Amino acid sequence: MVQQINVEYSAEQELTNPNELSRYVQTEIKQHISSLDDVHVSDWDLQIRISSFTFAGKVKMELSGTIDDKTVKATLLNVNKRPHMSATKGYGTYVSKREYEQRNGAILAFVWFICELLRGTVRFMFPSEPARAVGRSFFVGRALRSLDDCLADIRILIDEKIERPESGGHAKHRSAFWTALVTLIVSLAAALVWFVLGSEGANDPTRGIFGCLLVSGGAAGVIYGWNLLMIPKRFFRSEKSGREFLRRSGLGTCGCAATAGVVLFICSFLSAALGLVLLIKA
Repeated sequence: MVQQINVEYSAEQELTNPNELSRYVQTEIKQHISSLDDVHVSDWDLQIRISSFTFAGKVKMELSGTIDDKTVKATLLNVNKRPHMSATKGYGTYVSKREYEQRNGAILAFVWFICELLRGTVRFMFPSEPARAVGRSFFVGRALRSLDDCLADIRILIDEKIERPESGGHAKHRSAFWTALVTLIVSLAAALVWFVLGSEGANDPTRGIFGCLLVSGGAAGVIYGWNLLMIPKRFFRSEKSGREFLRRSGLGTCGCAATAGVVLFICSFLSAALGLVLLIKA
């Protein structure tokens, strides 16, 4: 019985500690295989070579080997680009024009800059294991996200090779979205009816309207934020639909999705409470 994963860093980019980065990649894949509780895997012999790694956000890995006597071989390339200021200039045929416009533009570029500034500050103060290995923790965000994408691609390949069933996270996320949307509509209608029927002699109708909006939005946010936390981490780490959600939402990683769920839940709860106070005082 063979159970080994060898990782080699052969990229030209000099890092603070390339061996630590190799150990991190090895640990991530080993933990994924060890966590397979719904499919039995007894043998694995994998070789991973990090052939390209740049601070501009380009990471390339080469995977080869076997898992339960099934051959695994793939070249994985991920590039994390910053948004362009123009949503039309620089458009190419590698993506649709609509998708290009959704990813670029002055507003998105500004939001991306602010988010990168915040992420870089947190990463500088509390560097993760790969950030310490790479160095320049404040500026390495795009490269780390590409690294995370490559690791996710390897997990997906392994799961597909051993025919592992999906976690059901896609259905749970879709259900959470529609539940939150229905809650938003129903709670908004209920709050408006409550305000209209009891608005005679109201001291401040404007306060009541804002209260309705806060209550309805807060209720929907609480439901969606809670369900975002309850979705299995595997959905975000090793399933195509989960990775696509992280990419389109701009969250990037499973940890960011969990953080977003917590922040959304807390802010929505406070928003609903404030809205209720405004409705009572209106």
